Amino acid sequence: MSTVAEQPPVMPPDAPARDTLSAYASRWWTGVKGGELGSLPIILGLIIICLVFFCAAFAFCFWQNDRILNIMDRPLQKATFHKNSQDPLEQSAAYQQSLKQLSLQLAVVSREMARSDDVNPALQAQFASLSQQAARTAAAAPKATGRRPVTLGVGEPFDHLQDLLFLFV
Repeated sequence: MSTVAEQPPVMPPDAPARDTLSAYASRWWTGVKGGELGSLPIILGLIIICLVFFCAAFAFCFWQNDRILNIMDRPLQKATFHKNSQDPLEQSAAYQQSLKQLSLQLAVVSREMARSDDVNPALQAQFASLSQQAARTAAAAPKATGRRPVTLGVGEPFDHLQDLLFLFV
């Protein structure tokens, strides 16, 4: 047994390093091309490449999620407010809009009657009050907009966005 440690082999300065990532990848690729490693590294490499591209596509879709959601909402917006619709939500919206129009007309008529000199003062006060109430009712009616997706929970829109992005990827 010797007490002197063996000296590591001296590498020439222009020799490539064996422990770099590029050297390892080069040796691995040579082994794959030569068929020495079998098919498992090829399959593993393809899976890694697919995961990288999937993550890149998901990141792109997540970045452009507002455009994707607008594309997905277009058919929903075109499918709203048809005459004689049997949808209860559309019927309710149509009723609210007709009630708004009635309130606006009632506000105009009652305002004119309140200003008229032919009506007694007590009736003028009632017409003025009616005009103000009709104006408040018309202002409280919701605006007619296209249908939007209904969400029931706090995290549900984000969950649906994730599902939609995975479908687009």
